[in-house]
Amino acid sequence: MGKTLVLSLMVGMLAFASACSKGGTTTALNVEDFDYPLASRDAAAGEQVYETFCEGCHPGGMEGDGPEIVGAMLTRAQMRWRVRNGGDDMPAFDESKISKTELDDLLAFTAGFQAVSLGQ
Repeated sequence: MGKTLVLSLMVGMLAFASACSKGGTTTALNVEDFDYPLASRDAAAGEQVYETFCEGCHPGGMEGDGPEIVGAMLTRAQMRWRVRNGGDDMPAFDESKISKTELDDLLAFTAGFQAVSLGQ
């Protein structure tokens, strides 16, 4: 549990620092802006999104060019915020790259290895 808390805090701090330093690449500064119910839970479609945009840096959810996300248990809002805003070396993925539905599908897929908690 300590590792998850530290990882969550680090992800948030890095994303915020990156958003502040890059200027113009931020979708929203508030994680709460991304706290809304899932529009889709199609994990198979989410796997395709993951393979296209995430697998290269987080192979199988493990550490690669990006950090390990297996077991991170980010909230839906935290994961959406991170995908939309990027940070550190992670690019931001706006709706022209990953639609809202695809993003929710991605969350459904990554919930399978506990990178995100789907909540209610």
